[in-house]
Amino acid sequence: MSRLSFVVAVSVFAAPMPANAQQERLIPLVDGRTCWSETSNRCFRYNESRYVATRAGFGNARVPANLEVKPGFITESGFIAIERAISKQVGGQAFGR
Repeated sequence: MSRLSFVVAVSVFAAPMPANAQQERLIPLVDGRTCWSETSNRCFRYNESRYVATRAGFGNARVPANLEVKPGFITESGFIAIERAISKQVGGQAFGR
């Protein structure tokens, strides 16, 4: 009986979480300035016609269309992915590369 209760306990903890518990907050992907929140300094400039994001002193980072979970919205993890892609561009244009 002890072995059976252990298997049940492990399966309960290993079970996937409900879908609504895994949802992330949606952030509007604005043509112009897109920010983490209204009062945040975590922002980048997004060009909707070219699908690129940039920040002052950094190069352009391509924004894949699949990051938009709903038209005009990205998830928090999508925002972070864009920030990381921009950060990798340090000095890319400043030194003529």
